[in-house]
Amino acid sequence: ELLKNNGIQNQIEFIPTQSQEKLQYYYNLCDVVADHFSYGTLGGITFESMCTQKPVLAHMSEIYSKLYKEIPPIVNVKTEEEIYDSLNELINSKSLRLEIGRKSRNWIINHNNKRIFAKRCELLYGGLLSDTPVDEIRNKIYDIN
Repeated sequence: ELLKNNGIQNQIEFIPTQSQEKLQYYYNLCDVVADHFSYGTLGGITFESMCTQKPVLAHMSEIYSKLYKEIPPIVNVKTEEEIYDSLNELINSKSLRLEIGRKSRNWIINHNNKRIFAKRCELLYGGLLSDTPVDEIRNKIYDIN
C-alpha cells in the first residue's frame, strides 16, 4: 500500500520464483534487490546480489554479528515503513546505490569466499565426527574471517 500511495509502484517489479539463469538476468537489470524481511536470515539471493554489486534490502538477525567480524553491508529492514523509506532513499540516490553495491561486492570477496566456506565446513564436519561439543565448534566457526 505504501508503494501505491506514494507513487513509486511503477519503479518496482515483484519477481516470482525463477531459474538461476533468469535470476542472473534480473540481478543485472535491477538497481536494488529485496530479499527476506521476516526470517532474519540472508538467503542465496542476498549473497548473489551482493556479488553483482547490487544493494540489498533484507532483515538480518543478530547472529550475523557473531558469524562475521564485519556484518554484510545490506540495508537491514523489517517493517513496512523501514522497507518503504529505505527503498525510496535508494531509488532517489544513485550514489548511495553504487556505494552500497561496491561495499557489498568487496564484502563478499573478503568474508564469504570459497576458502572461508571450506574452512567452516571442515571445522563443522570434523568437529561433529570427533564429538567436539557444539558450542566449541560454533565458537571456532565464528572465529574464521
